[in-house]
Amino acid sequence: MIPVGISTSTTILVGNQIGSLALEQAKFYAKMCIVTAFIWSSLSVFVMNALKSTIIISFSSDINVNIYIL
Repeated sequence: MIPVGISTSTTILVGNQIGSLALEQAKFYAKMCIVTAFIWSSLSVFVMNALKSTIIISFSSDINVNIYIL
């Protein structure tokens, strides 16, 4: 749900700045939100890779499946 919140807040912040004709501020908010989304997605990928065996075990108890995936 975090990516949905980031995209919603980006839309609101940038839209409000464009509406008030503050285009430089709108560009700043857009860049800031892009960086935030990139950091969040990188962190998510890192956590999933670090915990991949735990995630796989929680969804499958079959040892053959676990060996094949890992």
